[in-house]
Amino acid sequence: MLSRTLDTLFSKVVIEVDGIPAHAWDLDTASKLLAPQCWLERLDGATSSKSDMSTFKLTAWTKDPASIPAAKNLLIAEPEAQRVINNARGEN
Repeated sequence: MLSRTLDTLFSKVVIEVDGIPAHAWDLDTASKLLAPQCWLERLDGATSSKSDMSTFKLTAWTKDPASIPAAKNLLIAEPEAQRVINNARGEN
């Protein structure tokens, strides 16, 4: 007879996220969106290499798939513009 209670098992889920700007396609961004409901395992190969920019796809683990939000706001700063110096004196 088993004398201890088993914890809830984790479920492996594949998640697709739309609307993430290209400069923010990384695990850190996905973690901010999905924590604490999910533990992220990996980005899909096409997402990681950015060869398919149609959707941000990843694999994660969760105790309760129903707890994963269907929508969430994400605030991300735009990347800073690059400055080009076109002469020896450093003038623009």
